[in-house]
Amino acid sequence: MRIKQRRQRTTDVPALSRRQISVTYCLPSTNGHIQVCVKTFRDTLGLSQKRTYTVIEKKKGHVCFTNLRGKNPRSHSHKTNYTDEDIELIEGHISSFPSEESPYSRHKSSKLYLSPDLNIYRMYHAFVKAYPDSNIHQRFYQ
Repeated sequence: MRIKQRRQRTTDVPALSRRQISVTYCLPSTNGHIQVCVKTFRDTLGLSQKRTYTVIEKKKGHVCFTNLRGKNPRSHSHKTNYTDEDIELIEGHISSFPSEESPYSRHKSSKLYLSPDLNIYRMYHAFVKAYPDSNIHQRFYQ
């Protein structure tokens, strides 16, 4: 979508002219861009009239489009880079809890199960007490 400033006419009061810009709608093709009407442009891209008008107003006003996804500082706990030593520390802590075989399996299984009294909350708080200097969050401990 291109927005071009309209040629100024020689009028006494330029504010009386309602049209200040001309908008051309183009779609990409193998030969470059093809200029189409606004209805074809909207129907092809599935845009509403309000969305098209909003984009034109923002482009006309030179509003910068900023992507604010992932900018919340509270949501970056999962993006912390943890080392292999942190992972081994967590695995060692989990394996320190007593485990048992499943009472329901008929065949010999290599899987071991933790006590049903344990949950992630209790295990994580035991981990924090055991390793107070580690910066591992509960989401990563899970």
